[in-house]
This record gives sequence, C-alpha cells and structure tokens, in this order.
Amino acid sequence: MTERFAPTLVTQCVGGGTTGRHLSYSEDKGEVHPRSLSFNYSTDKAFVLGLPSNPFALSSKISELFGRDVSAEVSSSAISADRFLIQPGEYGVFYRQAMKIECQATMTAQIGEGDATLSVDLGTVTLTDWAYKVDFAHGDMCAPPTHLLPAAIY
Repeated sequence: MTERFAPTLVTQCVGGGTTGRHLSYSEDKGEVHPRSLSFNYSTDKAFVLGLPSNPFALSSKISELFGRDVSAEVSSSAISADRFLIQPGEYGVFYRQAMKIECQATMTAQIGEGDATLSVDLGTVTLTDWAYKVDFAHGDMCAPPTHLLPAAIY
C-alpha cells in the first residue's frame, strides 16, 4: 500500500523581474517519521508421562515465549541542490511531496517436526518506508501550480 500526500509549498513565490533570475535551491528541511514493529508469541504445552489415572504419573508444563520489538526513525533532508531560471515576468516556487510506502507480510511459525508439524499463523507484519519528491514550478502567476500528482492512497 502506498499513500501519496498532497504537495506542500516550501518556498515563497520568487519573481523573475525584468531580466530574469537564476535561483539556487538547496533544501535542508527535515521530516521525521517513526517506524516500528512489535511482535510477541507465547504458548503453553502440558505433558503427562504415564496413564492420567495413575496417581504416580509425571506431568510437566512447558512455556514458550518469542518476542521482538524494533523501532527506528526515517528522515530526509537535502532533497535538491540545483540552479533554476525564472524568465522575465514569471514567478517560481518549490513544492515537496512525501510518499509513505507500506509492505505487509504474514508471519507463521512451524512447531514440531515431520508429520507432527503444526503451522501457526502469528499475524501480519507491516514495514513502512518514506520517499520524497521536489518540484520547481514556474509560470505567469504567483504561486504557479505544481506538476506533482495529487494526494492518493493505492
């Protein structure tokens, strides 16, 4: 699944004046998005050695616990460092767009061996990553529209 956020205006409108203007742009605005994964699985197994009706039968209980917690942050900066030309009578602005990309997988565990193997569904794991785009828009009005795509989830 991917979520594309609406483009965000990141600069003021800059005019080209009467002779045109070269514009250097270097973005150092950062965004921080948390990423986390948490998973826990536990089971109890009981065993009886001998006949259950025998008062001397041995019984035992085994517990298994498996868990994993992962947490991280992803950030971006320095998206673009280019020179752009704003023609005389035109205006220019920069837009930025974030995209969240999620990948899902099903986790299963194999318990036992051979014919006694049992497959247990442990749940769904979601991993998230982020990508960014920058757009230089220019035109005869302040602020010209972006060429980036609108917000969407797909």
